Amino acid sequence: MTAWRERSQSPEEVGRAGRRGPGKKRARADSNAHPVSAMRKNSPLRSAKGRTAVAAAAPPVKADLLWLNDYLPYRMAVVAARMLREAGRVYKRRRDPLNTPQWRVLGILANHEPLTASEISKISMLDKVAISRTLVEMVRRGFAWAFVKYSSAYVAEEAEARTRGVGIWQAPTTTAWDHRAGRWAEARDTESGNGASGTPSRDCVIKGNITSGGRIYHMPWSPWYEKVRIEAAKGERWFCNENEAVAAGWRPVRVN
Repeated sequence: MTAWRERSQSPEEVGRAGRRGPGKKRARADSNAHPVSAMRKNSPLRSAKGRTAVAAAAPPVKADLLWLNDYLPYRMAVVAARMLREAGRVYKRRRDPLNTPQWRVLGILANHEPLTASEISKISMLDKVAISRTLVEMVRRGFAWAFVKYSSAYVAEEAEARTRGVGIWQAPTTTAWDHRAGRWAEARDTESGNGASGTPSRDCVIKGNITSGGRIYHMPWSPWYEKVRIEAAKGERWFCNENEAVAAGWRPVRVN
């Protein structure tokens, strides 16, 4: 795109252009054609190698400019980048250092059910390809299991980690989903056997507790599950699944 509008030349201008010889024809800036059509001779935007940059004929109005120091998304991005950089230095001092994407994925997996790479990508705001590479490395180092219910993509890496005895394979281990299934079955038998108040059925064992921090639900594998007692008179209740609890206005308990 040119920075000026083409206009017809007068006979005198045509003659002057011809006397300059071929290749010497110059276009004249039309100050009314575009706001960046003219440039002062001593403009700092002139290139050191002689190339001419196009500058504004008049300074723009402040309201038309984007001042980065006043732009909140930019400032938040800078703060986030600095925090991740400092956190990365801490991660690298550990015996088994993890990079930033690996720590982020590990935190997500610790707070959610087994997830696919696409689901982790949506939560972490990381590219799916980067997530896949991160998962391969984490399974290979023994920081995660290969959840074969969804895919067999990481089975080879898990077998390698098991053979080397690294990470979770340093001792006999139970997968997270097997552990949770066992705790769910145990809670189903225990709570129904105790005649828990307001329990709708043996399969509804999620405890919806009300505290000063709000409405919180506890899964059977929560550290505080056994200590929580449901009081229906206070509005506390039982849930059959997490979607039901979230839809009713409860949130999951935070485990540090």
